Amino acid sequence: MMTLVGCADEPAETSTSTANTGSAEPTSDDDGEPTTAPAEAGEDSEAGAEAFVRYYLEALSDGYNHLAVGEIRAHALEACVTCHEWADAYAGTMEQGGTIVSGDATWRVGEIVVSSYEAGANAEVSASVTIGEHTFTESATATPVARPEVTFHFEFVVVRQDDSWAVEEMAESQM
Repeated sequence: MMTLVGCADEPAETSTSTANTGSAEPTSDDDGEPTTAPAEAGEDSEAGAEAFVRYYLEALSDGYNHLAVGEIRAHALEACVTCHEWADAYAGTMEQGGTIVSGDATWRVGEIVVSSYEAGANAEVSASVTIGEHTFTESATATPVARPEVTFHFEFVVVRQDDSWAVEEMAESQM
């Protein structure tokens, strides 16, 4: 079973909200190409912290759906144990031939809230993500596992490092 640190038993593909209203529309193609960070995600501002977290959630989604871990690792500090455990789980699934079998494993990002922000230092950001009902396997020989639609709540601490944001802490809970 694909158990992702603190998570029920999954993550999935990508989407974002159009404002911070909870409505969602996909923002990445289903071609396995890495999501590109928007320019705003590099800004040292509340809006920049929010855009970075949205981008990081898209990277996590790409990791789950396409077993791509480069962007997850590239934007996570060593201190973010959860980030690296998720990337390790995705990489392990990839090595064993696991895949999304059917359904909509798209991550639909809902509201993102910046609860604190300190210029040049850090921000605390929360976000909700709904993952569609889907079936996946952890390896080429594993029995497919059906997952119902689920919503997760994430709490991030992101820090400024080399004129960009990086994830220092990530925690999640299933709602």
